[in-house]
Amino acid sequence: MKPDEFWKNFRLGEELAISGNFMYDGLRRFHEMKRLDYDEELFDFLYHVSVGLERLTKIAIVLCEHKATTDQEALEKSLITHNLNDLIARLKTSSPVPVNIVVVFKLSAL
Repeated sequence: MKPDEFWKNFRLGEELAISGNFMYDGLRRFHEMKRLDYDEELFDFLYHVSVGLERLTKIAIVLCEHKATTDQEALEKSLITHNLNDLIARLKTSSPVPVNIVVVFKLSAL
């Protein structure tokens, strides 16, 4: 197995599991919430779901942009961001399939 095949199959598989765990934990926290006015519980839900979505979006970008001639280090460095809107915009431009994702996590004055 070539190094890029190992990286795409196993490392991204591990990252996918981590992403899924973050989203599951966030959704479980939301399910357990009795009220929406507890900042601590609401933050926990939003944090876990947003981190899970960010990691999942980065996986999709890697799968769309990585080629045999791609500089892997440069690609990894370009993914060091936490701006989910920028990541989704990047995914929309690099994906061969239309991507229709709208993410709005703007909370004002909690």
